[in-house]
Amino acid sequence: MDKENQSADNWDKLKTISGLIASVLIPVVLAIIGNNFSNAIKEREIQAKYVELAINILNQETDKNERTKSWAVKIINEYSSVKIDSLTENEIIKNELISRLPQDAFVDFAAQKAWEGNLHSAIKGYDLAITKDSLNPQPYNLKGYAYYKMKDYKNALIFLGKSKELDDTYPWVHYNLALVYWAINEKDEAINEIERVILLDSSFKEIIAGDKQFIEFTADSRFDDLINR
Repeated sequence: MDKENQSADNWDKLKTISGLIASVLIPVVLAIIGNNFSNAIKEREIQAKYVELAINILNQETDKNERTKSWAVKIINEYSSVKIDSLTENEIIKNELISRLPQDAFVDFAAQKAWEGNLHSAIKGYDLAITKDSLNPQPYNLKGYAYYKMKDYKNALIFLGKSKELDDTYPWVHYNLALVYWAINEKDEAINEIERVILLDSSFKEIIAGDKQFIEFTADSRFDDLINR
């Protein structure tokens, strides 16, 4: 019995020690993970600020010296998904920048600003993208959506309408038009746009169903019929 009691006592001590170790280590591990996650977010935000600064420097063209422009190009190449080749870099340093930057560079920049909630800067970025290719429906669509988020429905319809005019088979413009029409209480038009999206690409049913922006649409039986049929 003494041996059994001693074994039980040792087991209780082991459980107590294990509990103490866990109570110390688990918060430390969680703190490290949380800190790393926060640092990753902060690092991404800092990188976006660097890209914004670099684009602003390059937009000023003749006001900056070659060393400053070279730094700006390196920042864009390091932190942006769209890289600048060596030939374009030389032209940038020679004050021939804006005409050679790809449209995607401005779209990426604007989308990043929109993600941050800076919709005014996003719209300026989409304007620059439009100057690169006025026949591409994407920047008009994104600019229209930015106006929708600002509750400026008049301008939202103008730019989404332009995107639709350029390419009526572009699903995302009908997707965003549905949101605008619903917001201004033109529900028949909103439902028609959703139907158009699904006709163009049935995989959008799942996207729409998972988008909280469409939650108010569920009160309309026509919406459920389109999504579930």
